[in-house]
Amino acid sequence: MNSVRMCVICRGRFYQRDLRRFQVAEGRVRAYAGAGRSFYICEACLEKFDEIKFKKALKNLKANFDENSKEIFLNG
Repeated sequence: MNSVRMCVICRGRFYQRDLRRFQVAEGRVRAYAGAGRSFYICEACLEKFDEIKFKKALKNLKANFDENSKEIFLNG
């Protein structure tokens, strides 16, 4: 069965396999490591990368947007 998840940027609902998964650890964003809470971002949001929307979403997730965050989002 395919699970449906929500993109934290656009709030669109997608199959889990169509999203990229990340997590916040110690206030920083990183690729999902297999354990702990995580969040999903759709490919469309990653492609257009609106820094303001990403900063807002990370603030809600209690994470800091730093110089490495964009690199992590774009390259996983």
